[in-house]
Amino acid sequence: MFKNIIRKYEKLSKHGKHLNEKQVIRATEICPICRSSNKRFSVTKIQSNPLIEFLYCPNCKGCSASMMPTDTYLQKYYDSYYDESEKKYTFGKVIRFAKHIIKNMKIGTNQGKIRILDFGGGDGSLSKGIAELILNKNPNLKALVVLCDYQKIESFSNDNLNIISLQNLNEINYTFDLVLASGIIEHIPDVYFTLKKLFSMVEPGGIFYSRTPYVIPLRKIIKSYPLIYPMHLHDLGPSFWNRISEIYKIESEILYSGPSIVQTEFNEEFFRTLFAYLFKMPAYLEILLRNKPKDLIWKFSGGWEIFLKINRIRNE
Repeated sequence: MFKNIIRKYEKLSKHGKHLNEKQVIRATEICPICRSSNKRFSVTKIQSNPLIEFLYCPNCKGCSASMMPTDTYLQKYYDSYYDESEKKYTFGKVIRFAKHIIKNMKIGTNQGKIRILDFGGGDGSLSKGIAELILNKNPNLKALVVLCDYQKIESFSNDNLNIISLQNLNEINYTFDLVLASGIIEHIPDVYFTLKKLFSMVEPGGIFYSRTPYVIPLRKIIKSYPLIYPMHLHDLGPSFWNRISEIYKIESEILYSGPSIVQTEFNEEFFRTLFAYLFKMPAYLEILLRNKPKDLIWKFSGGWEIFLKINRIRNE
């Protein structure tokens, strides 16, 4: 059973590449997550010659690659990735994910309209699914969905749903009731400025949602577990996300911070789904029994997600 599960994860390694010195830039002086200049410590090796490691930052509790791919390399990498990918969103059944988002948050409206920013959401399946579910229950509402992704897709509009596709956050000059950053933060070399920008785009009282890999602890017990560099440049778990307000100087409330939703389902991939739940279950129990600790003893959930209600960004 476990061999079959591991093979499933090893298929992800096709997106991992060995980079040479001309394809990377050094990222050891300042933490790209929090901009701290404090010394960071190696937690695992990604590759040799040139040596690239994941470095742990004591300030923000996140991990980042010691060498970041150049912009030129990343552009070629993702051009190839999208060409090879059969679909631009990799979650199992998106409607289940959309229901999960709605269940874990209270979505407000702005003058009869719900506004959603989907950053790095591929074809926008998640944000469109959320909007459609909300509109089905609230037919008098109107929904605006802004997709911001490397690959621009065709915009769409009908009586109550307007979908706009852009490629740069700087093209947007208004705020949103819900900002989604699912499975994207780990891909961005300089995370700090992107997160600051995304937080500023949340309407006061609105929700920021993110889902990121938290796999370095798993790599220590499953040596073949893929790190998928340079696709994954950061590894962010509870110790980082539970301190997000302090790190980014936000007046906010964590609505939920816990193991990320399992992507697969029992009726399609039984053993992989069972494996995922078994590894996440101790974290669920620890959060409940220890009353939402910032740092967890169990470190093997594989991914983390956060629902953050943002009230105000402090200018300091």
